[in-house]
Amino acid sequence: MDVLKEIQQAEAHARDIERQYAEKAKSLAAGTAAELARLSTEREAALEAELAALQTRLDGDLEREKKAAADRTRAELDGLSAAVKARGGAAAAIILRKAGLSA
Repeated sequence: MDVLKEIQQAEAHARDIERQYAEKAKSLAAGTAAELARLSTEREAALEAELAALQTRLDGDLEREKKAAADRTRAELDGLSAAVKARGGAAAAIILRKAGLSA
């Protein structure tokens, strides 16, 4: 009987150890999942901030390009207008008027 009792105690002890390891594994898994979620959230926030900064730079570049294009167009139209005034070309004056400019 002593051997049977020892076997039962050893089995109970083995089950207890197994339960402890299972609890530790669950705890580690939960901690790892929480850490991964935190890192994922931080990464997402960093990427969103970087995207916002890039969008701001892009918007600024676009506005500068629009202004530069508008300035070039205005300069060309002013040059045409001056040429029409200097030469008195009636057809060119009509074209400029239709474009919304005065000759």
